[in-house]
Amino acid sequence: MTATHTTPSAENTAAAIEVAQLHPDALDIGENVRDSVDLAQTPDFVESIRENGVLEAISAVRTADGTIVVRDGQRRTLAARETGLTSIPVVIYPDTEGSDKARAVDRIGKQITANRHREKLTAAQHTRGVAQMLEFGASITKVSKTLAMSKKDVKAQAAVGKAEAARTALDAGQLDLEQAAVVASSRQPETPKPSTSS
Repeated sequence: MTATHTTPSAENTAAAIEVAQLHPDALDIGENVRDSVDLAQTPDFVESIRENGVLEAISAVRTADGTIVVRDGQRRTLAARETGLTSIPVVIYPDTEGSDKARAVDRIGKQITANRHREKLTAAQHTRGVAQMLEFGASITKVSKTLAMSKKDVKAQAAVGKAEAARTALDAGQLDLEQAAVVASSRQPETPKPSTSS
């Protein structure tokens, strides 16, 4: 099913933007600034796609001959193919460039911009998120599958996620995850000392 939205282009004419669920094989990967992708180097990413599907829509352009060419999301598309997904979200923009050179300049500029401005979660934010999933009732097995992490890492991240000092040291690079987990586990809530009367 395809939902089509119309938005005005820079020239004040209507350009149709489509939002669709498509089979990953229906997309042409095309040229990309990221000139090589080795999914074997990122098994956690592939497992995340297998478990959760593609969560961030692929950005693509529909060329004059109807081909849908990926502009942003080649790794997600390749992982979707590898894991056997049959439907992924795609935002399809019309091809508004008049020449191959202008099209290439537009593609390269958008690919660099899309990747340059992505900001990953910090290690501390990630651990806090893991702790929150468990606090909301998810099992360690569920978190492990959803995030494509080992159960051992889920436990370590959850421990760190609950301890602000450990999270701070982790983000500052003072401790690695294993060390931060030890610090977090060793911190016991202080028991108040009995008051002495004078």
